[in-house]
Amino acid sequence: MKTVTLQTLRRECENLKMKDTENIDQFITRVMGVVNQLRASCEDLAEQKIVEKVLMRLLKKFAKVIIVLEESKDLC
Repeated sequence: MKTVTLQTLRRECENLKMKDTENIDQFITRVMGVVNQLRASCEDLAEQKIVEKVLMRLLKKFAKVIIVLEESKDLC
């Protein structure tokens, strides 16, 4: 894949944020679309990084859920 396209995909992945009009499924589908394009370009993305990105980019209305998830990961 061209370097320009790969850089664009990296930037898009970095700037992903949940839209007010999206539900969580729609947001995750959009994130995974970009992730799959990056992986098709031989970009290695760890599952943990993807999960962290999704959690950090959810709307503020999900803040309590994110806090609980962050705290519970230390229990495993």
